[in-house]
Amino acid sequence: MSRFQMIHAGQTKNADLAKINNEVRRSLENDLDKWREVKSLEAAVKGRSLKKTKRALTLKSSPFTNLERPDGSTTYNRPEIRKLVLTHFSNLYAATTREPQSRYNHPDEPEILQHEVEHAIVTSKTNISPGPDQITMLQLKLGIESIAPHLTAALNQVLTNGRTPEDWKTVKISLLPKTTKPKKVKDYRPVALSSILKKTQTKRV
Repeated sequence: MSRFQMIHAGQTKNADLAKINNEVRRSLENDLDKWREVKSLEAAVKGRSLKKTKRALTLKSSPFTNLERPDGSTTYNRPEIRKLVLTHFSNLYAATTREPQSRYNHPDEPEILQHEVEHAIVTSKTNISPGPDQITMLQLKLGIESIAPHLTAALNQVLTNGRTPEDWKTVKISLLPKTTKPKKVKDYRPVALSSILKKTQTKRV
């Protein structure tokens, strides 16, 4: 019986699963190393920056499937990995994070004009990563004529009421590896992906 069949038949122990996970991870790492070598060679042949190429390839490192515990052992359990990450970064930023004060309820704040919103959209980079709502800058650019009036009205409402929509305040946290073979949570850096609509508001302000 193959290992795949054993897993689905429930005949594997935790030690067996850990061994299989390690083998899969090593196989993925070997494939990724070969892929990086090919891409680096292509960059060298085409005269591209090897430093930028290496950085781009580093961000495409092995999948986040395991994490080292504080005691040195390794966990493959997703809920436990999530808890370790939340605990680490909550403690790291707890002393420096402050509740932001609202800037959008000043009585003399001028009304946002539609052409300002359109300018903010047109001058923004298209390849900005979307937030949890999955709205992309490309979508705003393609539908600017129909979207701009509604977005302008929404932004002015935020100015008037001093309340930002909850969806705009929700961010997606992605962890990018700082090393080629990250093991500990400190080997990652968090990147917050916020709503494109919120970024448009911020750019205009």
